[in-house]
Amino acid sequence: MKSAPFKIYSASAGSGKTFTLVKEYLKVCLKAESPQKFMAILAITFTNKAAAEMKERIIKSLKAFSDPDKAEQTELDMMSLMLEETGLTKKELKSKAQLIFENILHNYSRFAIGTIDKFTHRVLKTFAQDLGLPNNFEVEMEHKLLLKQAVDLSINKTGKDEKLTTLFVNFIQNKTANDKSWLIEKDFYLVAEELLKESGQGHCENLKNLSLDNFFKLRNEIQNFTNKIDHELSTLGQRFLSHCKNNSLKHEWFAGGARSGLAKYFEYLSSKNWEKYKPSDSILRNIEKENWYAGKTPKEAYGQIDEVQKKFYPLVKKAIEILEEYPKYVHFKLIAHNLYSVAILHEVSKEMQQIKEQNNIVPIGEFNKKIAEVLQNEEGNFIYERLGERYANYFIDEFQDTSELQWKNLIPLIENAIADGQKPGSAMIVGDAKQAIYRWRGGEVDQFINLQQLAVDPNSQVAYKMEYLSLKNNYRSKAEVVNFNNELFSSIAHQIEHKKYKELFINLKAQEVKGSGGYVSLEYLENGMEHDELQLDRCLKTVKELNKNGFNHGDICILTRTKAKGVLIVKKLSENNIPVISSESLLLEQSTEIRFILNFLRFLNEPNHPRYRFKIVEFLHENAFCPWSLEMINQKLEMLCKGSTNQFYAFLKELVIDFDLLKWRSSSLIELCHRIIKAFELEKRARIYVQFFLDEVWLYSKNILKTCLAF
Repeated sequence: MKSAPFKIYSASAGSGKTFTLVKEYLKVCLKAESPQKFMAILAITFTNKAAAEMKERIIKSLKAFSDPDKAEQTELDMMSLMLEETGLTKKELKSKAQLIFENILHNYSRFAIGTIDKFTHRVLKTFAQDLGLPNNFEVEMEHKLLLKQAVDLSINKTGKDEKLTTLFVNFIQNKTANDKSWLIEKDFYLVAEELLKESGQGHCENLKNLSLDNFFKLRNEIQNFTNKIDHELSTLGQRFLSHCKNNSLKHEWFAGGARSGLAKYFEYLSSKNWEKYKPSDSILRNIEKENWYAGKTPKEAYGQIDEVQKKFYPLVKKAIEILEEYPKYVHFKLIAHNLYSVAILHEVSKEMQQIKEQNNIVPIGEFNKKIAEVLQNEEGNFIYERLGERYANYFIDEFQDTSELQWKNLIPLIENAIADGQKPGSAMIVGDAKQAIYRWRGGEVDQFINLQQLAVDPNSQVAYKMEYLSLKNNYRSKAEVVNFNNELFSSIAHQIEHKKYKELFINLKAQEVKGSGGYVSLEYLENGMEHDELQLDRCLKTVKELNKNGFNHGDICILTRTKAKGVLIVKKLSENNIPVISSESLLLEQSTEIRFILNFLRFLNEPNHPRYRFKIVEFLHENAFCPWSLEMINQKLEMLCKGSTNQFYAFLKELVIDFDLLKWRSSSLIELCHRIIKAFELEKRARIYVQFFLDEVWLYSKNILKTCLAF
């Protein structure tokens, strides 16, 4: 039976996903007549690390096929599969693998395995003119830096642009009216982050042709409409409450009681509690009752209650008529709540566009949008027609994290590859809906679920071209862990409310495992002391028990839900002489040498800041750069930290012969860092940290903001 050209693999963690990708890639290469078939294959991964791993495995496998005597067991297993699935003899496999291996080495730039961002960047570079981009455009990786500059430029216009100033003042007033901080920078960044999201780009585009006058006009229309309703309803509520007060009528005497009855409803109206404007069914029933008495109403008050009913019933009916527009009122209220944010988003968007145009840059997040815009037109298909001539076979990894735009842009290539034609190609996607963790950057797991369903739907017109496969074995975890996961997902599946996701877990095929062993333990700690301290003590006890049972420290991994919890555990274990390697301990900022460089840079920007001066003196003394005794340091510390800048410069000049303030401050960022490192011999002390730090500085120096202050 002929294999379907479009394969969809469901691959859980540890199921041999990369192994399968490499196997299928090699099959395509080995079955082809030409040893240059790899040039017609495009493999897309989610990270650079995954791309490098896939390339490495392909190269190692081809090398092993060429010389089986030196191969490892994994390569020999792959070789057995290749012999079985390609029908080649050992001699043919060895010969073909050698040729393909040599061709890849000689044409490595055509070995197309990389991230989707790298692929779309290449498309943009190749077809820049067709896509309406300058030929010399640069890619902006630090999109948040770009956003910060756009926000800062917008804020800097305050006081210069009258309309913009009015907008910002209104925004602050709106925040303070809602008991929020009047500081606006953080809010601006949070609002403007919508510009970076794929899901928000279309909405931002709709704001393009609006002016601030449009926003102010809309604000006035909304305020006039909502204020009118607020005024009419609150006036009614106040009249009722005043009447009750003046006539000593208690609220519990009215139908429904004091907490949820008629009187309470008038309180809502009086206080402009707009979310409670719409009367509940019980309130409506009480309004329409023959009388407005409550069970607790004294008989002597009946006459007064009847008088209230006679006076206020027509007014309440009028209020209910007004509230026929309640849906529109709520809609306007919600718009008003976000209107200033939308207007700010509009202004920041304009600044951002100017920065991009002036600097010929394209943020990496806009790659897919640029291509999608062109592909909407029939003429845009020529781009992929040319790409389709190059690539015939496609491999897509981590498909559950592919965004809608990314998939939309890949569809023409996939369609072309699996179309019935003279040069049939293939496509293979691999994913796991359970591992979808990138919704925040546009990942759309429903796409993967829909493709799975399409592949097994007997009524689907394209199902004959699709094949759904599942990698059932788990090669990473032991039996107890796998069995626990199988039972856990089976038991909680019915508690999921979302129908599609519920079906995903209900229909989940249990993973199989070949090896035995493993251990899973769930502990519910009693509340007897501080909960965090209890967890830390239990964690320490567990580590010590594992050590006693023969496990080394390097065999133990501790995962936490938050970084803060991880820091607490690191501290607890370190205090008990248990060596720990954590992401925090490997950060550049954990190096005292790097912190010294950063403090020195801060000092050069703010030479009068006592904290930066103190940090410099502290480092120099602790690391024997300063010839003064501790007693002398203590005597002169106040002078050094709070004295004149000239005094501190003189102190530095004693230690660094070539310290020249003007020369140092006029240096580029990268040059300045090199001067500091050389002057204080920091590379000798922490070479790896310093080298990585310089790499980061160099990458940063390529950005539009290259100053020391911005860094």
